[in-house]
Amino acid sequence: MQHDEMIWQVINHQFCSYKSTITKSKGANKDKKQFCKHPYSTTGLCNRTSCPLANSKYATIREENGRMHLYIKTVERAHSPKNLWEKIYLSRNYAKALAQLDEHLQYFPKAQIHRNKQRLTKIHQYLLRMRKLKLRQINGTKSVKTRIHRKVEQREERREKKALVAAKIENSIEKELVERLARGTYGDIYNFPEVPYQKALEEVEKQGEEEEEMESEEELEVSNSSFTFCVYVLPKLVSAMRRMCCMLMRLMAYFQCVPTANFHHHSVLSLSCIIRRKMRPVMKMA
Repeated sequence: MQHDEMIWQVINHQFCSYKSTITKSKGANKDKKQFCKHPYSTTGLCNRTSCPLANSKYATIREENGRMHLYIKTVERAHSPKNLWEKIYLSRNYAKALAQLDEHLQYFPKAQIHRNKQRLTKIHQYLLRMRKLKLRQINGTKSVKTRIHRKVEQREERREKKALVAAKIENSIEKELVERLARGTYGDIYNFPEVPYQKALEEVEKQGEEEEEMESEEELEVSNSSFTFCVYVLPKLVSAMRRMCCMLMRLMAYFQCVPTANFHHHSVLSLSCIIRRKMRPVMKMA
């Protein structure tokens, strides 16, 4: 008599020749994973739903000599191990093979039908690739299999990272060199890296030219202002001072404070001395 739960208890807790255990990590926290090496296993995992021995109603797909076959196991054939698996040929056409699966597995669990469809898709894809490779060999064009050089890729990545770091260092050195040249730290020329030194010199020359242009513009503005003052403003100031002297002389003569001739003589002399003293720095600037 077929008793699925009892069979699974024996397989799971005692012994199974198809079971293989793989540990992912070493140490106290070991991650163990159990796989099934049975040829009729659908997923290759050792669990209750995927075990072909502990399920009296089971179906799987296998590929033999480029053809796909559907193997169905039912409880009615459990008494005869020779006739336990029913073999059904599947069509090479993918759509027709899916229709055959739906027809023969319509009373099976949905999870098992889905796993068989996934297996059918995967087998169909690698059979197509095998046929394409065979046709290329027949036509005389050999298939070129390119190898992925993982170590070379890792080496190139490390070199790229080092090159980026070196480029950043060169930029920082160049900035520091420009700042030091601007401060005048180096009195003489030392053995600097040639390219950054030339760039730094060019930048310093550009800055010097800009400063010279600014200074020349300021000098032109100052000279123009002094020229306009001497040509236009100074004669007007002198004439205005003369008019004021005349007005003061007339007022003093009117009130008879001092004689007119004496006031005229002394006031003109004093005013002329004051004007000369005030205008000396202006004349020097001009």
